[in-house]
Parts: sequence; structure tokens; C-alpha cells
Amino acid sequence: MLIGVEEAMIAFRYFFKLYWSINDPAGSNPYPCRVSRYLVGAYPASSAHRSWNPGLEKEFFELLATNAGIGALELPWLGKLHPHDDQWLLGNFPEQLNAVITGIPFVTGQIGKNPNYGLASTDEDGRKHAISDVREILNQVNRFNDAVGRNVVSAIEIHTAPRQMGNKNELSRSLENIVTGK
Repeated sequence: MLIGVEEAMIAFRYFFKLYWSINDPAGSNPYPCRVSRYLVGAYPASSAHRSWNPGLEKEFFELLATNAGIGALELPWLGKLHPHDDQWLLGNFPEQLNAVITGIPFVTGQIGKNPNYGLASTDEDGRKHAISDVREILNQVNRFNDAVGRNVVSAIEIHTAPRQMGNKNELSRSLENIVTGK
């Protein structure tokens, strides 16, 4: 079932609550997402993404960091922060840039294994598994922020599923569970 504008706005509010919990725990900034520079989908552009080459990845990150128009790199969450080496990422992420973590590659893989997987699933096990994965993303984002000594992650893209069996009430319930920690 497709959701309407009202339901999308509810999901949007939950997203910002989740965003604030990462970047502004006191909730004092009502407009946390002010765009002034580009977000680059670094993983599809990196020649070191599929086949690991730390030197090439470092060179790629440094090149992106020299461009004043780039503010953040989109990084895929595939069950961990970096497809090849989390520790490398924690030690080599450019100081000048922020990160946006996207869960879509992971969610796509999970749907391939279990079509009932997703935050909007009417299948309780599939829904709980998706909630658990979002919580793991949050844990790893906090680890990333702590390791680099700043709020390097400016946003997390949380994707819903499943495709054919999504339910707006289950999505709302999942988002509430994530925000409240219940």
C-alpha cells in the first residue's frame, strides 16, 4: 500500500527526531539539514569499492576533500560501515567532509533473502529484524562519530520495505520503536 502525504510527513518527523538524536541531542536546532554543498555517492564512484585498494581509496577521498563544493560522502551500510575495512575508514575519513550513511544496499540484500523483511512489514519477525538492523546502524554511527571525535555522520538514510506488503501502520510503529528505543 502506498502512503499518502500525511503518512509521509509523519515518517519525515520521525526521521528528524532520529537525526536530532544523533547530531543535536538537546533538540535545540529546528532546522538541522541546511544544504549548502554537494553530497557525493562515493561508493559507486570509487574504483576501490568492489576490489579493495586502500591507497586508491585514500587518494579518492583526498581528491573529493579538496573540492570546496563537496560537503559529504554517501557511504553504504552493508552490515558494517565500510565494505572492506571499518578501521581503515575510521582512520582515513577526510576531516573536511561529513558522511551520510545509506542502508539501501543492505535492505535490498535482505529483501532478496527474506521478502518479509522491512520496517513496514506486516510480518513481525521481518519487521523486528529491520528494526534491529537500524539500531545497529545507529550503534556503528555513534562508533564512527566517537572514533573521529566529531559528529561526522550528518544523516542516515533509512529505507523501508517490503515492496508489495508494506503497511503504513507497521512503518509508523517501527519508526516509533526506533525513536523511543522500545
